[in-house]
Amino acid sequence: MKTDQKPLADALSKGAKVADSKGTMPVLADVRLSTDGGVLTIEATNLATGYTTSLSCSGDIEPVCCNARDLLDRVKAMPPAELTLKLDKQMLSIQHGKRRFRLHTRPGEEFPESPRVDSGPEYEFAAPDLLGYIGTVRHAISSDVTRQHLNSLLFRIESRVLTLAATDGRRLGVRQVKLQIPEATDCSALIPLQGVQHLTSVLDGAETATLQLSDTVVAATADGDRVWAKLTEGQFPPYEQVIPDKCARSATCNREALMGAIRAVAVSASAVTGGVVFRASDKGVTVTAESPDAGDATDTVDGTVGGEPLTFGCSARYLLDALSVLECEDVTIEGGAELDPIKIVDGETTQVCMPMRVA
Repeated sequence: MKTDQKPLADALSKGAKVADSKGTMPVLADVRLSTDGGVLTIEATNLATGYTTSLSCSGDIEPVCCNARDLLDRVKAMPPAELTLKLDKQMLSIQHGKRRFRLHTRPGEEFPESPRVDSGPEYEFAAPDLLGYIGTVRHAISSDVTRQHLNSLLFRIESRVLTLAATDGRRLGVRQVKLQIPEATDCSALIPLQGVQHLTSVLDGAETATLQLSDTVVAATADGDRVWAKLTEGQFPPYEQVIPDKCARSATCNREALMGAIRAVAVSASAVTGGVVFRASDKGVTVTAESPDAGDATDTVDGTVGGEPLTFGCSARYLLDALSVLECEDVTIEGGAELDPIKIVDGETTQVCMPMRVA
């Protein structure tokens, strides 16, 4: 079987990210290669998520499994030209000219079957748009895999409004988009962080994307790549209760200038809390940080206040994550008392950060 090196390397790179190299089932560290009528199909799975893509080829080989990382390394070591893959007595050879690699394989029938998504609603998106929507809330997904409902992204469509929400219990990101389609079946699902990571990898660089949901699986197809993920069981927290309705105090300043001040001052923040103090008054917006070991730092940017002066302490990283995904030139930060939630709104995007006491 013959196929081009570059698309093969690109496909194997995505597959290797899905394959489970640390599990107890060796076949889950593999990719499965199979051919049919001039099409090479590459599959990878870790049982929770999976990846499939198809490339053009000439010739055929029997379905075979081999280690995803090992195969990727060898294909990347080949020149950008047509490669010949040949299976001989459970050894897969990859050759171009006088350069050849050989790999041990497993029978293709040992590879787990991917779940089918035959029923459930299907939605079409411009891939860059969907990637952007996810990007505005993804930072708030919890990395704690033991809290599965927080280690997931809420994907909900209701009355032609797409809602994406994520929280780790200390911050919240919400994106709501009015879908420009004649009708859409309502749905609600929790996509685990691992599934979100693989989904965004196939959206990046694609033009269009199709999402299909069943009761247990979400599948996304973009420019020939297909990713699936088992959905998280459980209920997403009632995040609407966290978003302040009306805030008595607010401050407005240039977003990039504020981010620069936070980054600079955070160098002197406590290594334990990473917190900075935000103070807004008629003299501008001042960001300070103090640490028993690292001293202190202060920076001030021009800004205006609405109502009484606004003061709160917060994780520098949380503030930077929330501000960096916005598109506005000037940002308005809303709050109340010193320990009330902090709200930042930019059009369709709402960010909420919980304050902290910073000594």
